[in-house]
Amino acid sequence: MLIAPTVSANIMKTKYFILNVLTPLILGGFIYVMYGSKNLLMNKFLGFISTYFNHFKHNIIILKPIWILNNLPDGLWVYSVTSYLLMIWNFKINFQNILWISSGFLIMFIAEIMQKFKLLIGTFDYYDLLAIIIGFSLPIIFNYLNSLKISFYENK
Repeated sequence: MLIAPTVSANIMKTKYFILNVLTPLILGGFIYVMYGSKNLLMNKFLGFISTYFNHFKHNIIILKPIWILNNLPDGLWVYSVTSYLLMIWNFKINFQNILWISSGFLIMFIAEIMQKFKLLIGTFDYYDLLAIIIGFSLPIIFNYLNSLKISFYENK
């Protein structure tokens, strides 16, 4: 009898991981590889794969609002990292783990501010800050709404 809830919980965590961690990470990486500059660290890291995908750029629809290309990958990365850290901490936010859960957000936010003051190589963009804030906020909001739903059904 105890096995069924455990299996169900593992399936839910796997679905959560695929939807909220892997998918945004892969999508953001795909945008970087397909449309980012050859000088991006990720494109240098991927080397041959990046060059291979660059040959197909011309056959793929150009991303038109420009924020999809420039800002969305940052937001997706923060969303993915925050979702993963929430999963590691069993979807509970408290004083002991809030710094860990917000670490991806803090790293990206501070890096963007450092770009503003030329302390870090890159181009500062207010829309990057907005994408980073949204990418952090959404998993926190979804987690909160899910906890409300769970407590509602537990009190029924």
